[in-house]
Amino acid sequence: MRKARILAFCLLLAPGSAAAADEGGRYTAIGAAGVVSCEAWLLPANESNGVKDQLRNWLAGYLTAYNRHAYPGRNIAAGYPPDRLLSWADRFCQNNLSATMAVLADSLILELERNRK
Repeated sequence: MRKARILAFCLLLAPGSAAAADEGGRYTAIGAAGVVSCEAWLLPANESNGVKDQLRNWLAGYLTAYNRHAYPGRNIAAGYPPDRLLSWADRFCQNNLSATMAVLADSLILELERNRK
């Protein structure tokens, strides 16, 4: 069963960009990296042109916002080196090409929460 997700705004890549939950706890990404697809995450060109670095930073910011607002005083990703989290994201995107970065981030948090229990 899904728990209610964070109630945080992510203003990371572009002015006015955010992610916010609806009444059912589902997130709608509004602009910027949150709406970028997993297909774009996997594009080799985005590795060399800096786009993937921006997406990685957005994901790190999303996890930071989660820690701040839904997991205060703790780190949901404690014990997971960044390369392990990014490998998970790569696998997720390979299996979910049309998913957005917001869906990837929420799925990663759910996975980290399952592993904490």
